[in-house]
Amino acid sequence: MKRVKVKGPISRYARHPWVFSGNIFDADGDRGDNVEVYTRKGEFLGSALYNPSSSITLRFYSRKKEPLGYDEIKDRIFIAREKRLKMFGEEQEAYRMVYGESDNLPGLVIDKYKSGFVVQFSSFGMYKRKKLVQNALFDLFNPEFIYEKSNTHAARAEGIPTEQSLLLGEIPEELVVKINDLFFKVDIENGQKTGLYLDQKKNWKILEKYANEKDILELFSYQGGFTMHLLRGRAKRVYVVDIGEYAIDILKENLKLNGFKDKRIVPFHEDVFRFLDEFSSSQIKFDLIIIDPPSFARSSKTKENGLRAYYNLIDMSLKYLRPGGMMAIFSCSTYIKRNDLLNVIQTVFNANLRVFRVIEEFTQDDDHPYLISFPESRYLNGFLMEEWL
Repeated sequence: MKRVKVKGPISRYARHPWVFSGNIFDADGDRGDNVEVYTRKGEFLGSALYNPSSSITLRFYSRKKEPLGYDEIKDRIFIAREKRLKMFGEEQEAYRMVYGESDNLPGLVIDKYKSGFVVQFSSFGMYKRKKLVQNALFDLFNPEFIYEKSNTHAARAEGIPTEQSLLLGEIPEELVVKINDLFFKVDIENGQKTGLYLDQKKNWKILEKYANEKDILELFSYQGGFTMHLLRGRAKRVYVVDIGEYAIDILKENLKLNGFKDKRIVPFHEDVFRFLDEFSSSQIKFDLIIIDPPSFARSSKTKENGLRAYYNLIDMSLKYLRPGGMMAIFSCSTYIKRNDLLNVIQTVFNANLRVFRVIEEFTQDDDHPYLISFPESRYLNGFLMEEWL
């Protein structure tokens, strides 16, 4: 394998899987190669995928001297699946089977939907090994389908072509998965992310236990992950708001799949900010408000704008909350850290002279492993708070 040397002492690199372009001292290799990485003093650090065109120039996949070929990819996928089976057992029909760097396959996501898979590539090195990933999945599982959905901001930043196509087999015309003993329709081709927000599975269930007899406002409802759990938790009524008409349509289909009556749901196909601005004339108040927007900061440059959007969103929502009510607020951006979110929440509450206590703290589900050595692997943060009267 070719070699890359990096600046600074060996302690700088510890177990973090990334090396940024500013830390490269000398490099020999082409984009997507697997390379051996050394300090300037010749101390071996590990084996990594190399992309000189990316700000993340090196992504470690091993601390040993080894390539990343078919056998290594197949072994890592098998190990990742075994870890998920320990988490969920065989009965879980949809989950994240491979979570990139956390599973030593940097820049690769594999989500399982029943007997098929959706793959996403966000590093050029893994994209270059697409066929090896496809072959490994086929040999391990003989899946019904493999679908690629590399249409993310991270993929574009790596110079990966925006691709969305069927690699193998055929997606069922009606794909329905069971999660937490509830049923959800999955539209892999047209849905957000890989079809469902699998990172929220355990949080859906946590909020369910707070739903009983409550009037609830759910903002950015998408296809109803929280909605179905709130209804099972005996919510009195749930107002759902999403800009996507198609998402609301699938939410209604999920209602039918789970045997819920439409009369407890009040859907709004509308921009959330416009809804909050115009709905005040109704004078309706809620016991619980859920705010789960898409990423407001896709890069460090847009972080401040994202935090301002959160301030406005929380401030506008707060006037709809009954005294003593609850708010659940989530952020799914790597660039908005836990304390960033907490600080903006506190600032809004202080400005409105309202005091809340935190009763739950949220992060992504266990199939998206958060590694202490890799802080960037935690991107989902949230809090459930109750007004303290």
